[in-house]
Amino acid sequence: MNVWKIETLYYGYTAGKTESGLDWAFPWLGFYLCNGKHKILCDNGVKKGFFVDKKSPWGNYAEGDETHVLEALEKIKVKPEEIDYVIYTHFHWDHVGNCHLFPKATHLFQYDEWKEIIDPLPSMDFYRMYDNRVIEELKKLRCERIAGDVEFLPGLELYQTPGHSAGSQILRVATAEGVYILAGDTICTYLMAFPEITEWTSMNGAKQKVPLEIRNRLQTAFTITIFDHYAWYRSQYRIKGMIASPWQILPGHEPSLIGKRFG
Repeated sequence: MNVWKIETLYYGYTAGKTESGLDWAFPWLGFYLCNGKHKILCDNGVKKGFFVDKKSPWGNYAEGDETHVLEALEKIKVKPEEIDYVIYTHFHWDHVGNCHLFPKATHLFQYDEWKEIIDPLPSMDFYRMYDNRVIEELKKLRCERIAGDVEFLPGLELYQTPGHSAGSQILRVATAEGVYILAGDTICTYLMAFPEITEWTSMNGAKQKVPLEIRNRLQTAFTITIFDHYAWYRSQYRIKGMIASPWQILPGHEPSLIGKRFG
């Protein structure tokens, strides 16, 4: 079958406040894809023990570990051993931390991303973007390295989109509703890529207007995790060229996606 269904998975969150007093919270998200034959997980959250005193590396409140991942799968009645493939948008700590939960799966990632986690440049890891504990765990798993763009399965294509990391990739997914892009952190929220969007949807579903000044500051906050801005903008342009509407993009930390299904 060439048509997929997508479930958004919630793995925890981080929260804080801007200098102007705007409260914010961003979830750690994953996505479950099924086409009636294959069961695929995209990204798997934060590893247990990474947060110290419920603080992220940036000092904000944060929670999330393997318990959140297992609860998210249980909610959709999927067992870890049923997952055929785990696909990684990239290897930052909030996307790869629970690879060990899926020993029966094949794990797919870009070759350039493996090189980066093994030996990142200082500019790639200045905010402690990697959890090195996963390196030895990945070596024990059945892994498949991808070099560039591929049609992995009918209706499921992988595209390398560097910028946030060297081996960042997106998933282009065909559904009964049309094409969706799982964008990882290349586009981590709608505000990151579409500053013309003036309304913010929080994790509890509440909507609030976001002034231009705040939108600009949020964009600056997002871009500090980009190690190659030229590559990142090219990747954004590439993604936008694949879709007709911003809502076809499913960003990796977008609060409004919690609990949503697509396809």
